Amino acid sequence: MKYFQTFLEILNEICPKRICVLCHQNADPDAICSAFALSELLGRLIPGVKIHCFSDGLSKVSKKVVKRLNMVLSTESDINACDLYFLVDTNNFEQLGTLKKLIKKAPAPIIIVDHHAWHPEGRELSRLYIHDDSVCSASEVVYLLYNKCNMIPTPLSAYALLIGLTYDSKHFFLGNPDTFKTASTLMRLGANYEAIIDLLRTPMDFSERIARLKAAKRHNIHIINRRIIAVSKISAFEASVARSLLDLGADIAIVGAEKKKEKIVRISGRAKREITRQTGLHLGKIFQQIGPLINGKGGGHQNAAACNGTTNLDVGIKEILVLIKLKLSKDIENNLKP
Repeated sequence: MKYFQTFLEILNEICPKRICVLCHQNADPDAICSAFALSELLGRLIPGVKIHCFSDGLSKVSKKVVKRLNMVLSTESDINACDLYFLVDTNNFEQLGTLKKLIKKAPAPIIIVDHHAWHPEGRELSRLYIHDDSVCSASEVVYLLYNKCNMIPTPLSAYALLIGLTYDSKHFFLGNPDTFKTASTLMRLGANYEAIIDLLRTPMDFSERIARLKAAKRHNIHIINRRIIAVSKISAFEASVARSLLDLGADIAIVGAEKKKEKIVRISGRAKREITRQTGLHLGKIFQQIGPLINGKGGGHQNAAACNGTTNLDVGIKEILVLIKLKLSKDIENNLKP
Protein backbone atom coordinates (compact mmCIF):
# COMPACT_ATOMS: atom_id res chain seq x y z
CA MET A 1 0.00 0.00 0.00
CA LYS A 2 2.01 2.93 -1.33
CA TYR A 3 -0.04 5.52 0.59
CA PHE A 4 0.84 4.14 4.01
CA GLN A 5 3.87 6.33 4.71
CA THR A 6 1.91 9.45 3.76
CA PHE A 7 -0.90 8.30 6.05
CA LEU A 8 1.45 8.23 9.06
CA GLU A 9 3.12 11.49 8.02
CA ILE A 10 -0.24 13.29 7.97
CA LEU A 11 -1.15 11.95 11.41
CA ASN A 12 2.22 13.06 12.82
CA GLU A 13 1.99 16.44 11.11
CA ILE A 14 -1.52 17.29 12.30
CA CYS A 15 -1.47 15.55 15.70
CA PRO A 16 -5.29 15.67 15.65
CA LYS A 17 -7.26 16.04 18.86
CA ARG A 18 -10.63 15.45 17.15
CA ILE A 19 -11.23 13.16 14.18
CA CYS A 20 -14.46 12.51 12.32
CA VAL A 21 -15.00 9.23 10.44
CA LEU A 22 -17.85 9.55 7.94
CA CYS A 23 -19.80 6.88 6.05
CA HIS A 24 -21.90 7.32 2.94
CA GLN A 25 -25.62 8.05 3.40
CA ASN A 26 -27.82 5.06 4.27
CA ALA A 27 -24.62 3.30 5.34
CA ASP A 28 -24.37 -0.43 4.71
CA PRO A 29 -22.55 -2.86 7.05
CA ASP A 30 -19.23 -2.53 5.20
CA ALA A 31 -19.24 1.25 5.69
CA ILE A 32 -20.23 1.00 9.35
CA CYS A 33 -17.78 -1.78 10.16
CA SER A 34 -14.82 -0.23 8.36
CA ALA A 35 -15.54 3.03 10.23
CA PHE A 36 -15.69 1.14 13.53
CA ALA A 37 -12.40 -0.69 13.00
CA LEU A 38 -10.65 2.40 11.58
CA SER A 39 -11.70 4.36 14.68
CA GLU A 40 -10.09 1.73 16.90
CA LEU A 41 -6.88 1.85 14.86
CA LEU A 42 -6.73 5.66 15.01
CA GLY A 43 -7.35 5.58 18.75
CA ARG A 44 -4.37 3.28 19.21
CA LEU A 45 -2.14 5.34 16.94
CA ILE A 46 -3.08 8.65 18.62
CA PRO A 47 -3.76 8.09 22.34
CA GLY A 48 -6.30 10.51 23.76
CA VAL A 49 -7.81 11.54 20.41
CA LYS A 50 -11.57 12.09 20.32
CA ILE A 51 -13.17 10.22 17.42
CA HIS A 52 -16.69 10.81 16.06
CA CYS A 53 -18.42 8.42 13.64
CA PHE A 54 -21.38 9.65 11.64
CA SER A 55 -23.63 8.63 8.77
CA ASP A 56 -26.64 10.31 7.17
CA GLY A 57 -28.90 7.31 7.75
CA LEU A 58 -28.41 3.56 8.17
CA SER A 59 -29.71 0.60 6.23
CA LYS A 60 -31.97 -1.82 8.08
CA VAL A 61 -29.26 -4.41 8.58
CA SER A 62 -26.73 -1.73 9.57
CA LYS A 63 -28.94 -0.77 12.50
CA LYS A 64 -28.60 -4.35 13.75
CA VAL A 65 -24.82 -4.21 13.26
CA VAL A 66 -24.48 -0.93 15.17
CA LYS A 67 -26.43 -2.41 18.07
CA ARG A 68 -24.37 -5.61 18.09
CA LEU A 69 -21.09 -3.64 18.12
CA ASN A 70 -22.36 -1.26 20.81
CA MET A 71 -21.22 1.45 18.42
CA VAL A 72 -21.93 5.04 19.37
CA LEU A 73 -22.75 7.29 16.42
CA SER A 74 -22.26 11.01 16.88
CA THR A 75 -24.75 13.74 16.11
CA GLU A 76 -24.27 16.12 13.20
CA SER A 77 -23.20 18.92 15.55
CA ASP A 78 -20.26 16.81 16.78
CA ILE A 79 -18.54 16.74 13.42
CA ASN A 80 -17.85 20.47 13.23
CA ALA A 81 -14.37 21.81 13.95
CA CYS A 82 -12.57 18.47 13.67
CA ASP A 83 -8.85 18.45 12.88
CA LEU A 84 -9.09 15.60 10.36
CA TYR A 85 -11.87 13.88 8.42
CA PHE A 86 -11.94 10.31 7.10
CA LEU A 87 -14.42 9.16 4.44
CA VAL A 88 -14.81 5.38 4.42
CA ASP A 89 -16.43 3.27 1.70
CA THR A 90 -17.06 6.58 -0.09
CA ASN A 91 -15.33 7.97 -3.18
CA ASN A 92 -17.21 11.22 -3.79
CA PHE A 93 -18.94 13.85 -1.69
CA GLU A 94 -22.41 13.42 -3.18
CA GLN A 95 -22.62 10.14 -1.27
CA LEU A 96 -22.44 11.99 2.06
CA GLY A 97 -26.02 13.22 1.73
CA THR A 98 -26.77 16.21 3.96
CA LEU A 99 -23.10 16.60 4.93
CA LYS A 100 -21.63 17.05 1.47
CA LYS A 101 -21.55 20.87 1.54
CA LEU A 102 -20.15 20.99 5.06
CA ILE A 103 -17.31 18.57 4.32
CA LYS A 104 -16.44 20.21 1.00
CA LYS A 105 -15.95 23.51 2.81
CA ALA A 106 -14.21 22.06 5.87
CA PRO A 107 -10.75 23.58 6.40
CA ALA A 108 -9.40 20.36 7.90
CA PRO A 109 -7.72 17.75 5.66
CA ILE A 110 -9.71 14.82 4.28
CA ILE A 111 -8.49 11.24 3.89
CA ILE A 112 -10.51 8.78 1.82
CA VAL A 113 -10.38 5.02 2.53
CA ASP A 114 -12.24 3.20 -0.23
CA HIS A 115 -12.42 0.22 -2.56
CA HIS A 116 -14.68 1.47 -5.37
CA ALA A 117 -13.60 2.63 -8.81
CA TRP A 118 -11.34 5.68 -8.54
CA HIS A 119 -13.27 8.98 -8.63
CA PRO A 120 -11.65 12.28 -9.72
CA GLU A 121 -13.57 14.40 -7.19
CA GLY A 122 -12.26 12.32 -4.31
CA ARG A 123 -8.69 12.70 -5.54
CA GLU A 124 -9.11 16.42 -6.10
CA LEU A 125 -10.60 17.31 -2.71
CA SER A 126 -8.79 14.88 -0.40
CA ARG A 127 -5.34 15.20 1.14
CA LEU A 128 -4.85 11.46 0.75
CA TYR A 129 -6.77 8.84 -1.25
CA ILE A 130 -6.20 5.35 0.18
CA HIS A 131 -7.74 3.20 -2.49
CA ASP A 132 -7.69 -0.44 -3.58
CA ASP A 133 -10.38 -1.62 -6.01
CA SER A 134 -8.91 -5.12 -6.20
CA VAL A 135 -10.58 -6.02 -2.88
CA CYS A 136 -14.28 -6.60 -2.22
CA SER A 137 -14.76 -4.29 0.73
CA ALA A 138 -13.58 -1.16 2.50
CA SER A 139 -13.12 -3.40 5.54
CA GLU A 140 -10.27 -5.16 3.73
CA VAL A 141 -8.58 -1.81 3.06
CA VAL A 142 -8.81 -0.97 6.77
CA TYR A 143 -7.38 -4.40 7.60
CA LEU A 144 -4.42 -3.66 5.30
CA LEU A 145 -3.84 -0.45 7.27
CA TYR A 146 -3.70 -2.51 10.47
CA ASN A 147 -1.08 -4.75 8.88
CA LYS A 148 1.00 -1.80 7.74
CA CYS A 149 0.88 -0.36 11.25
CA ASN A 150 1.98 -3.73 12.69
CA MET A 151 -1.16 -3.80 14.79
CA ILE A 152 -3.57 -6.65 15.38
CA PRO A 153 -7.31 -5.88 15.49
CA THR A 154 -9.02 -6.60 18.79
CA PRO A 155 -11.54 -9.47 18.70
CA LEU A 156 -14.39 -6.94 18.39
CA SER A 157 -12.73 -5.08 15.50
CA ALA A 158 -11.90 -8.39 13.82
CA TYR A 159 -15.58 -9.29 14.16
CA ALA A 160 -16.57 -5.94 12.63
CA LEU A 161 -14.13 -6.31 9.73
CA LEU A 162 -15.40 -9.80 8.95
CA ILE A 163 -18.99 -8.50 8.99
CA GLY A 164 -18.06 -5.85 6.42
CA LEU A 165 -16.09 -8.27 4.27
CA THR A 166 -18.84 -10.90 4.37
CA TYR A 167 -21.51 -8.39 3.45
CA ASP A 168 -19.72 -6.75 0.55
CA SER A 169 -18.39 -10.02 -0.88
CA LYS A 170 -22.00 -11.26 -0.99
CA HIS A 171 -21.17 -13.99 1.53
CA PHE A 172 -17.96 -14.80 -0.42
CA PHE A 173 -19.67 -15.10 -3.77
CA LEU A 174 -17.16 -12.44 -4.82
CA GLY A 175 -13.51 -12.47 -3.87
CA ASN A 176 -10.01 -13.68 -4.59
CA PRO A 177 -7.48 -15.75 -2.62
CA ASP A 178 -6.59 -12.76 -0.44
CA THR A 179 -10.26 -12.33 0.50
CA PHE A 180 -10.37 -15.81 1.99
CA LYS A 181 -6.95 -15.39 3.60
CA THR A 182 -8.10 -12.20 5.32
CA ALA A 183 -11.35 -13.84 6.45
CA SER A 184 -9.42 -16.79 7.87
CA THR A 185 -7.12 -14.47 9.81
CA LEU A 186 -10.05 -12.50 11.22
CA MET A 187 -11.72 -15.70 12.38
CA ARG A 188 -8.51 -16.76 14.13
CA LEU A 189 -8.56 -13.37 15.88
CA GLY A 190 -11.98 -14.14 17.33
CA ALA A 191 -14.57 -13.27 14.68
CA ASN A 192 -17.44 -15.74 14.69
CA TYR A 193 -18.59 -16.36 11.12
CA GLU A 194 -21.75 -18.26 12.06
CA ALA A 195 -22.85 -15.36 14.28
CA ILE A 196 -22.21 -12.98 11.39
CA ILE A 197 -24.41 -14.99 9.04
CA ASP A 198 -27.22 -14.85 11.60
CA LEU A 199 -26.71 -11.11 12.06
CA LEU A 200 -26.83 -10.34 8.34
CA ARG A 201 -29.89 -12.49 7.72
CA THR A 202 -32.72 -9.99 7.29
CA PRO A 203 -36.13 -11.10 6.01
CA MET A 204 -37.36 -9.12 3.01
CA ASP A 205 -40.20 -6.85 4.07
CA PHE A 206 -43.55 -6.64 2.31
CA SER A 207 -42.88 -3.40 0.37
CA GLU A 208 -39.58 -4.69 -0.99
CA ARG A 209 -41.26 -7.88 -2.23
CA ILE A 210 -43.95 -5.79 -3.95
CA ALA A 211 -41.29 -3.59 -5.57
CA ARG A 212 -39.53 -6.65 -6.99
CA LEU A 213 -42.74 -8.06 -8.43
CA LYS A 214 -43.81 -4.72 -9.95
CA ALA A 215 -40.40 -4.22 -11.55
CA ALA A 216 -40.47 -7.71 -13.01
CA LYS A 217 -43.89 -7.01 -14.51
CA ARG A 218 -42.94 -3.72 -16.16
CA HIS A 219 -39.32 -4.29 -17.21
CA ASN A 220 -38.00 -4.00 -20.77
CA ILE A 221 -35.51 -6.35 -22.38
CA HIS A 222 -32.59 -5.51 -24.68
CA ILE A 223 -30.53 -8.29 -26.25
CA ILE A 224 -27.02 -7.93 -27.67
CA ASN A 225 -25.12 -11.00 -28.83
CA ARG A 226 -27.43 -13.20 -26.70
CA ARG A 227 -26.70 -11.12 -23.61
CA ILE A 228 -29.84 -9.93 -21.85
CA ILE A 229 -30.14 -6.42 -20.40
CA ALA A 230 -33.24 -5.85 -18.25
CA VAL A 231 -34.35 -2.28 -17.57
CA SER A 232 -37.05 -1.22 -15.14
CA LYS A 233 -38.24 1.72 -13.04
CA ILE A 234 -39.62 1.61 -9.54
CA SER A 235 -40.17 4.00 -6.62
CA ALA A 236 -37.73 2.35 -4.18
CA PHE A 237 -35.51 -0.69 -3.51
CA GLU A 238 -33.77 -0.27 -6.87
CA ALA A 239 -30.64 -2.21 -5.81
CA SER A 240 -32.69 -5.13 -4.54
CA VAL A 241 -34.80 -5.07 -7.70
CA ALA A 242 -31.69 -5.10 -9.90
CA ARG A 243 -30.42 -8.18 -8.09
CA SER A 244 -33.78 -9.88 -8.50
CA LEU A 245 -33.74 -9.28 -12.27
CA LEU A 246 -30.40 -11.08 -12.47
CA ASP A 247 -31.95 -13.97 -10.56
CA LEU A 248 -34.77 -14.05 -13.12
CA GLY A 249 -32.30 -14.54 -15.96
CA ALA A 250 -30.91 -11.14 -17.00
CA ASP A 251 -27.16 -10.76 -17.54
CA ILE A 252 -27.27 -7.04 -16.74
CA ALA A 253 -29.97 -5.12 -14.85
CA ILE A 254 -30.53 -1.36 -14.79
CA VAL A 255 -33.19 -0.04 -12.40
CA GLY A 256 -34.16 3.58 -11.82
CA ALA A 257 -36.12 5.18 -8.99
CA GLU A 258 -37.49 8.70 -8.84
CA LYS A 259 -39.24 10.88 -6.25
CA LYS A 260 -40.20 13.99 -8.19
CA LYS A 261 -41.45 16.04 -5.24
CA GLU A 262 -38.21 15.54 -3.34
CA LYS A 263 -36.14 15.85 -6.56
CA ILE A 264 -34.45 12.52 -5.94
CA VAL A 265 -33.23 10.30 -8.77
CA ARG A 266 -31.36 7.04 -8.22
CA ILE A 267 -30.15 4.42 -10.69
CA SER A 268 -28.74 1.05 -9.72
CA GLY A 269 -26.94 -1.43 -11.96
CA ARG A 270 -25.90 -5.05 -11.52
CA ALA A 271 -24.10 -7.44 -13.87
CA LYS A 272 -23.18 -11.10 -13.63
CA ARG A 273 -19.51 -11.76 -13.06
CA GLU A 274 -19.07 -13.89 -16.16
CA ILE A 275 -20.29 -11.01 -18.32
CA THR A 276 -17.88 -8.45 -16.90
CA ARG A 277 -15.06 -10.98 -16.97
CA GLN A 278 -15.71 -11.89 -20.61
CA THR A 279 -16.30 -8.37 -21.93
CA GLY A 280 -14.33 -6.06 -19.66
CA LEU A 281 -17.54 -4.17 -18.84
CA HIS A 282 -17.14 -2.01 -15.70
CA LEU A 283 -20.42 -0.66 -14.38
CA GLY A 284 -18.69 1.62 -11.88
CA LYS A 285 -16.88 3.52 -14.62
CA ILE A 286 -20.05 3.82 -16.70
CA PHE A 287 -22.12 5.11 -13.78
CA GLN A 288 -19.41 7.61 -12.94
CA GLN A 289 -19.99 9.15 -16.37
CA ILE A 290 -23.76 9.21 -15.80
CA GLY A 291 -23.66 11.14 -12.52
CA PRO A 292 -23.41 14.62 -14.11
CA LEU A 293 -26.29 13.81 -16.50
CA ILE A 294 -28.66 13.42 -13.56
CA ASN A 295 -27.15 16.37 -11.70
CA GLY A 296 -25.33 14.16 -9.22
CA LYS A 297 -22.54 11.64 -8.83
CA GLY A 298 -22.09 7.96 -9.64
CA GLY A 299 -19.63 5.10 -9.33
CA GLY A 300 -19.16 1.64 -7.91
CA HIS A 301 -17.65 -1.72 -8.73
CA GLN A 302 -17.27 -3.70 -11.92
CA ASN A 303 -20.41 -5.73 -11.20
CA ALA A 304 -22.42 -3.30 -9.07
CA ALA A 305 -22.82 0.45 -9.36
CA ALA A 306 -25.18 3.31 -8.60
CA CYS A 307 -25.67 7.00 -9.16
CA ASN A 308 -27.70 9.58 -7.26
CA GLY A 309 -28.98 12.88 -8.60
CA THR A 310 -31.96 15.18 -8.84
CA THR A 311 -33.31 14.99 -12.42
CA ASN A 312 -33.20 13.33 -15.87
CA LEU A 313 -33.87 9.73 -14.84
CA ASP A 314 -34.85 8.63 -18.35
CA VAL A 315 -31.84 10.41 -19.88
CA GLY A 316 -29.52 8.69 -17.41
CA ILE A 317 -30.93 5.22 -18.06
CA LYS A 318 -30.82 5.77 -21.83
CA GLU A 319 -27.16 6.80 -21.73
CA ILE A 320 -26.24 3.85 -19.50
CA LEU A 321 -27.78 1.56 -22.12
CA VAL A 322 -25.86 3.31 -24.89
CA LEU A 323 -22.54 2.87 -23.07
CA ILE A 324 -23.23 -0.77 -22.18
CA LYS A 325 -24.29 -1.58 -25.74
CA LEU A 326 -21.16 0.15 -27.06
CA LYS A 327 -18.96 -1.97 -24.80
CA LEU A 328 -20.75 -5.20 -25.71
CA SER A 329 -20.60 -4.31 -29.42
CA LYS A 330 -16.84 -3.83 -29.18
CA ASP A 331 -16.64 -7.24 -27.55
CA ILE A 332 -18.48 -8.70 -30.55
CA GLU A 333 -16.04 -6.98 -32.93
CA ASN A 334 -13.05 -8.31 -31.02
CA ASN A 335 -14.43 -11.84 -31.17
CA LEU A 336 -14.85 -11.55 -34.95
CA LYS A 337 -11.24 -10.51 -35.53
CA PRO A 338 -9.08 -13.27 -37.04
